[in-house]
Order: sequence, then C-alpha cells, then structure tokens
Amino acid sequence: MNNKKMIVVGIITLFLIGNLIYSKEKNKEVVDLPNVDEELLLFFQGNVDFEKIINYSQGDINEDNREDLVVVYKKDNNNNHMVVVINDKNNMYVTTPKPAPKEDVKIEFKNIDNKDNMEVIISGSKNGNVGYGVYRFENNELIDLFGEGMEACC
Repeated sequence: MNNKKMIVVGIITLFLIGNLIYSKEKNKEVVDLPNVDEELLLFFQGNVDFEKIINYSQGDINEDNREDLVVVYKKDNNNNHMVVVINDKNNMYVTTPKPAPKEDVKIEFKNIDNKDNMEVIISGSKNGNVGYGVYRFENNELIDLFGEGMEACC
C-alpha cells in the first residue's frame, strides 16, 4: 500500500512540475513583449482577427502628442500582418493591414526626413531572407515609402 501512495504522489508531483514548465514556456512570449498602453492593446484585440501577436511597439506616428500602437501579428499559418492602432483626440481606429515579416520582427520609430510625421521601420526575416519596410502615416493610411526584401521575408 505504501508503494502505491508513493507512486501516486510521484505522478502528481511530475504532473505539477511539467504543468509549471509548460505554463512558463507558453507565457514566455507575452512576458518578452514591451509594456504598452493597455487601452490601445485591448482595442487591437477587440478589432483585429489574429492568431497570435508577434511584436508591438508604441510611439506617436501622427505627431498629435498621443501614443499610437504598431502591432505585428500572425494572421494565419502563411501570413503575418502589421497594423497601427491610431489614437487621435476623437477616437481610435486600426489602419489597413500590411504584410509583415515572419521571424525576428523589429519595430522602430524614426523621423528619417525631419518632416511632420514619424516613420515606422519594420524589419525581420523568413528562412534566412532579411527585409525591411519604411512606412509613414498620411491621410489616415499607412503609406509604404520604400523597403528591401520584404517580399522574401513576409
């Protein structure tokens, strides 16, 4: 009888340890993402059909002194997309999705041309192919200014 109790306790212990390790790995991606405005993130989650968030970053891309949220997400097994949650003084809305890299996704904000709006630089890779795209928010849309290799990494 003692052996049966030890076996049951051992199995339960192994189950709990395995569950703890699995939970940490499953949530690891979420922990590695930067802190952003929760309201912007919740707006994205409520208004975009996505499988998984890959990366996001916050910055003022339309120079209205309000933070906006750039999100790269997995749409389905074959496609990653990028959108911006614009937070203007009247409301929030999501831009039209643009293709985004599959792996090693980085989001940067730079005012490349020293004009009004900040540019967003998306870079990443897919199967060793590296690419980047530079976008600017104009007339309520995300405009593709230029890039290199995006068709190979998206």
